[in-house]
Amino acid sequence: ENETHDEDATDYDQASEEIYVTKNLADFESKRIHLSLEEYFEEFDDNVFECGGLRECDMLDVLELCCEEDSLLTATVLKMGGKAERAGLFNGCDLLKESGREKVKEIIRTRKPRWIWVSYPCGPTSPIQHLNEITDDGWRKSMKRRQRHRRLLKAGNDILEDYANAGGNVAWEWPRYNEGWKLSEVRTFWNKFDYMDHDFDGCMFNLKSVNGYHKKPWRLRCNRKGVFHAMERCCDGSHRHDPSMGGTVARKT
Repeated sequence: ENETHDEDATDYDQASEEIYVTKNLADFESKRIHLSLEEYFEEFDDNVFECGGLRECDMLDVLELCCEEDSLLTATVLKMGGKAERAGLFNGCDLLKESGREKVKEIIRTRKPRWIWVSYPCGPTSPIQHLNEITDDGWRKSMKRRQRHRRLLKAGNDILEDYANAGGNVAWEWPRYNEGWKLSEVRTFWNKFDYMDHDFDGCMFNLKSVNGYHKKPWRLRCNRKGVFHAMERCCDGSHRHDPSMGGTVARKT
């Protein structure tokens, strides 16, 4: 019986050793293959760059379109180690001008952004504009602003359409109840893609001033489903809101 037990123990030790050796060999082989692939793609990346292409590390994570010079989104991406660039009136990317449109297209061609985050001006189609339309003169001025705004949408959407058709990811941010969502320029653009809306309120992300929370109901529409599900957090009613519509308060928030 002892001899049988010793034989079983020996067989077990041999089996354990074989498993150990096999596992370590497999790990070693996996690491070797991984290193070989890394070296190959690094060399491939350099060859592409020498031919006028773009290295993976030089691609933009986010191109923020129609933003302010000090926009928080780009600042946050850069702070987290990502690559982001702004495109707005402040740096010559005026979508109502041919030169501005060409500059945006050049950024897309040369930096190949993974995402374009666009936030067109929302003022001309804000519900609050109706307060300016009480008089005939006010109405005419409001309609003029809207016409200019629609030209801006058409010009920008032509660029976004080419980008999205080439496989790019578009995220369109606007106030949830802005009347611009109903414009034909907006509906026509998005009807060409399979998109998803994500609604969220600023107060649920700790957006507030000294006087209280700002609700700021936003909508984010994008052509890549599922990416922003975690942002779908609307007000739970556990706090009071401080008005933020219009004036400098809205800009500061």
